[in-house]
Amino acid sequence: QVKLHVINNLSFATTTHLHGAHVAPSSDGGPVDLVPAGGTRDYVYPNNQSARTQWYHDHVKDLTGKNVYMGLAGLYLISDAQEQALNLPSGGYDVPLVIQDRTFNTDGTLAYAPTSSDYRTGLMGDTLFVNGAAQPYLKVSTHKYRFRILNGSNARYYTFSLSNGATMSQIATEAGLLSKPYAQSSITLAPAERADVVVDFGNVPVGTSVTLRNNSGWNGATDIMRFDVNSSTSDTSTVPATLRAFTPLAASAVSVRRTFTIEQQRDGMWTFNGKTYDPARIDANVALGATEEWTFQNQSGQDHPIHMHDINFQVVSGGYNSGSGPNLEWKETINVPSWSSVTVRVQFPDFTGVYMFHCHILEHEDHMLMSQFKVG
Repeated sequence: QVKLHVINNLSFATTTHLHGAHVAPSSDGGPVDLVPAGGTRDYVYPNNQSARTQWYHDHVKDLTGKNVYMGLAGLYLISDAQEQALNLPSGGYDVPLVIQDRTFNTDGTLAYAPTSSDYRTGLMGDTLFVNGAAQPYLKVSTHKYRFRILNGSNARYYTFSLSNGATMSQIATEAGLLSKPYAQSSITLAPAERADVVVDFGNVPVGTSVTLRNNSGWNGATDIMRFDVNSSTSDTSTVPATLRAFTPLAASAVSVRRTFTIEQQRDGMWTFNGKTYDPARIDANVALGATEEWTFQNQSGQDHPIHMHDINFQVVSGGYNSGSGPNLEWKETINVPSWSSVTVRVQFPDFTGVYMFHCHILEHEDHMLMSQFKVG
């Protein structure tokens, strides 16, 4: 267990949401559960989850996009004995990559000024950053590396690939280790999604480079970072054929099915089932321990990455990689393509109280594409 003591030295209220954490509502950091300017707050994180790559960020109603853009976000990594026993690349060979895009004013300050068009598409910058550095390079050796990739952008989607055409072994999603590694020539991540991948530089000649690219690039946002292979080293790390047991939730256990339709209204606001976010309204009352299926029906020309607080789910149908692959195992954020739908199966095991579900394009979230469910 970790207790986080937050001291808010800002001139406005804030909140901290540990994205992907299984926590009581009192520590979830929702949009109106604020730490006032000059105030403090304690959050309690049980950390009773399997090894995974999580992140934390501001979640204040109407201002999440701006506050995350200005820097209120970071990684939170959980490990466990099972992961450590797998002999995956570790230590200096386990590298987090937080991918973000930003635009700057002429004086070098961050430019966050979304237009009415950005309320529809989300705000995208013209410069790519990895861990806060613009299109950096990393010196690597002839070794396997674990890269924990987070799409930390407000709205940009990335399709990652390597310039030498090599495959990446995806070993985890944002919900932790997969049942097995998946050989991927490219990986698409919507905002807030994560993918842990292993890249083997063992056959790359010393003195050469490999570039991590974004095949969804536009406005110059193509090359993300460069790996310079500058030394040889022995490598005893492995990528086992079996990683973590995966037991699907049974269809026979489903007791309730719900549909949430996503639309944009004429005033620019986004809605679930025609309703904008209201912190005083509950849109789904679920029974403690129940298994449900939720369908997100996207009636718009924009994709929407839907994130559910507190719990993980399994994708039953829809989305990318809908037929097979890592996105059919545990997830907590899933992209709902435009004019399409995704159905997820989810169980609500222990904590009771009110939690959020929402789009993780932050400008959509700030324009009310959020809702609440209550476990009781």
